[in-house]
Amino acid sequence: MATTKAAAKKTKSAPEVKPTTSDIVEKTAMGEIKIHENVIGDVVEKALEKMKGTVSLEGSSLASSIAGILGGRSKGGIGIDMHEEAVNIAVKVNIKYGESIPQIAAKVQSTIKEQVMNITGTKVEKVNVMVQSLFTEPPKEEEEEEEE
Repeated sequence: MATTKAAAKKTKSAPEVKPTTSDIVEKTAMGEIKIHENVIGDVVEKALEKMKGTVSLEGSSLASSIAGILGGRSKGGIGIDMHEEAVNIAVKVNIKYGESIPQIAAKVQSTIKEQVMNITGTKVEKVNVMVQSLFTEPPKEEEEEEEE
């Protein structure tokens, strides 16, 4: 009987690592997959880069304040609030002058939601878009001088 107790002690599993509020955890047959909020922030950033010319990411001051209120963290102009198996995202953006703000903001929401869900498998509950300002493109002459 003593040998079975010793064998049982040897086969004990490793202690469970508790996820932080900044991790989304998926349990699989082989173990856990943890996705940190920084990964979500990176995906959001790359999704907005695809809209370059129409949308630009703003600095972090307002997003940081919102993330602090929500209990999440922020990365640049991106606020992330992760809980259980879902995430809420807030982005602070500038939109090109002359574009339809409601249409572009809706496109930002759908692009971010789709990219985060496809790449991380994480459910996105909300994408809040805060339009901070409008921008115009620099005149053609300035662009040509910068390229030279």
